Amino acid sequence: MPTLGARFDLHKVGTEQNCWQVFWSAVKPEQIKGASLYEGTVHRGDYCIALQSLDPAVVDIVRHCLSGSHEFKESCCEEPFLEGQLCTVIPLPRTGRVDENGDLIGDDKRMSGQVTAPVPNAKEHEISLDVLESASTLRMKPASERTQDLPELDDFQGFEKLVKNRFIFHRPGYDRDIWITPKELCDLVEHYGSLVEIGLSSHNSDRSENALRVRLFAKDRDNLDPIELEGLYMFKTRYAVTQFLNSFISTPAYSDALPDLAGIVGRFHLHFGQPRYAESRTKPPDYSQEQKIEPTELWHRLAAIRESFGDELNRAVDSLRSRREIELATASPLLQESREDAGEQPEPQLNVVTEEKLAEIRARKEAERLAEEEELSRRRMEIELERATQDIRRSQGRCIFCGKQLGFMEKRKELDRHKDCWEYVPE
Repeated sequence: MPTLGARFDLHKVGTEQNCWQVFWSAVKPEQIKGASLYEGTVHRGDYCIALQSLDPAVVDIVRHCLSGSHEFKESCCEEPFLEGQLCTVIPLPRTGRVDENGDLIGDDKRMSGQVTAPVPNAKEHEISLDVLESASTLRMKPASERTQDLPELDDFQGFEKLVKNRFIFHRPGYDRDIWITPKELCDLVEHYGSLVEIGLSSHNSDRSENALRVRLFAKDRDNLDPIELEGLYMFKTRYAVTQFLNSFISTPAYSDALPDLAGIVGRFHLHFGQPRYAESRTKPPDYSQEQKIEPTELWHRLAAIRESFGDELNRAVDSLRSRREIELATASPLLQESREDAGEQPEPQLNVVTEEKLAEIRARKEAERLAEEEELSRRRMEIELERATQDIRRSQGRCIFCGKQLGFMEKRKELDRHKDCWEYVPE
C-alpha cells in the first residue's frame, strides 16, 4: 500500500499539535479522501505523521503540498520524508482516517478544524502558555488565541489597556502580572506598529547577565510612561531561579503556575513579564545603550537570542518533554487504546518487513548501542576529570567551579565556592 511519512523536528516546531497545524495548513482533508493517518516518534525529537492510501495519487498530492509549504520546510528534519517500507517498518499508532466525504474521523485533537481554528469561548481561568512552543524556532501567526482578532485602536492608552486585559490571567490570586510569550509580543507590536515604538536593552543583575529589556513607547507622545517587559535570558545560578520565583507574593496555586507563566525551563526564562527590581528604586536601570528598532525587526532579534542558547536549551526542552510524557502515561493508562469509535472496524496496520530490512534495523540498533556506550565512557572520564580538578582547586583555596581565589570570609567559613557560581546552593 502506498505510504508516506512526514518528519518534523520537535526542536524547531515545539509541540506535536504544531506538527499537525503545519500539516493541515498544507494539506486539505478533501485532497486525501479514504486515507488512513498515523503518528508517533521515530527518534528522540523526530516526530512523524504518516499516511496510507490505496490510491498512489493521494500520496503524491501530500508530498507535493508539503514540499511547497514554507512552514513545513522550516520545521521538518533534514530528510523530510519516509516512503514505502522505510515508513511501514516503523510501528506508528493509528490516529484516524479521512472518509469518502473528506471528513477526518478519529482523534479530535488532530482534526483540521480543531487545529487551525481559534478555540471558541475559551475559559478565562485556563493557563495556556506552553514553554515548549516558546522554545521552538518556528513562528506561526497568530501565535495564540490571545493575538487572534486584535481590535483596531486609536491611541497608546487603548493599547496599554488591551495589554493589561488580554495578557493578565484574570483569576483570583493570578490577576496581578503580565505574562506574554515572545511570539505573542511580536504579533502585538507588528499589529500596532503605528502606535508603539520599541526600545531594546540588556541589563545585569544578581539573577542574570544580559537580561533582555523591551520597552514599548507611545509613538509621538513623550509624556506617557512606556510599558516595560523583561525576559528571554539565562539565570546565573539555580539559586537565582529560586530567588526569582520567591520574589512573587502569591497564592500556592499561583506559585505552582509561575514556572509555566514565566516560561522557565532549566535555567532559561523565555517569557516576558514586568521587571522584578532587585535594586532600589533610587537606582533606576541604565537605558543609555537602548536601541530603537522597528516592530518588524523584533522577531529577528528574539530569534537570534533564542539561537544563542544552543543545545543547552534543547536538552532542557527534551527533558521537560520526556517528563510530561511520563506523567501523561502514568495519569492516563488507557491512552494506548484505539482512538476510533468502538463500533468501527479498524483497518489492519501494514507492516511488511524483509530480511534485508531486519538486518538493517539490527545494524542500526547495534551502532546506536555502541554510540551510547562511547558517550557514557566519555561522560565518566569528564566527571573524573572534573572531580580531580575540583580537588586540586579546593586544596589551593580556589573556587571549585570557576577557579578564582576565594575571599577571606569565604575561607574562614570553610566554603569551597563563590556565591555567584552556577552550582552554589546556600545552606
